[in-house]
Amino acid sequence: EDFDKASFNDILYDMLRDPDSSVVTNCILVLNEIMADSGGMALNRAVMLHLLNRIHEFSEFGILSVLDLVPRYIPANDDEGFQIMNLLDPVLRTANAGAVVATIRAFLSIADAVGKRPGDDRDEDSPTVDDLKRQVVVRIKAPLVTLLASGSSELTYVLLKYVDQLIDLCPGIFDDEYRVFYVRYHDQTHIKHSKVRILAKLANPDNAPDIVAELGELVANVDEMMGRIAVQSMASIAMHDSGGQGAVESIARRLVEMLDLHGIPHISSEAATSLASLVRR
Repeated sequence: EDFDKASFNDILYDMLRDPDSSVVTNCILVLNEIMADSGGMALNRAVMLHLLNRIHEFSEFGILSVLDLVPRYIPANDDEGFQIMNLLDPVLRTANAGAVVATIRAFLSIADAVGKRPGDDRDEDSPTVDDLKRQVVVRIKAPLVTLLASGSSELTYVLLKYVDQLIDLCPGIFDDEYRVFYVRYHDQTHIKHSKVRILAKLANPDNAPDIVAELGELVANVDEMMGRIAVQSMASIAMHDSGGQGAVESIARRLVEMLDLHGIPHISSEAATSLASLVRR
């Protein structure tokens, strides 16, 4: 009660306009803590745009604090949503992976909020939620690929999981970057496994021969699990018929040849299982 009487909340909101960005960051954290029961600090257009216009002044931690607010703010219309995206666009060019991922999350939340849904009475030319999400993924593809190639093994693994979800959300957009997901000798085991699983999702008639050939090289890998995943990924391309004309037959022939690899029993076993699934398709 004494706290409310002292109007500390109003004081903290006024301090969001402090010229020192570290003061603003601390105010955001305190307001979120005070108002945790109601979902965090209250946001309106003026506060949101003020913080985003100043985002270049914040430290890395401060940038993340501001970006965490964006998914909770619902833009009033398409124009405001696009304005917020444009203000956040420079963050995608930073080397801070956390900020890039938080920006992607913010973009997707805006797309979900302002995109047209079935039954909306908006103009026919208004972009749908799916259209906006595809535009967002196209927009963030290059920064993500750059981070994948330059990050630590721990960061790379997290980003691969994130890319995997984006591929499921918007198939086809990462297909032309399939070589980025080729396994490299120095990659950690868990990263290799993630890359091989992703490769199967990137196959299309143009790149399937290259991807299948790459997977074929991994079948006899000393890592038993890697070999199994490579076979499963090849079978997945055939099952989804994503490799274009002749791809299914080509993969089926490879799987039949693997049945004769008696010196590698786990591969012949996995090939038999994959062939059985392919026949039942």
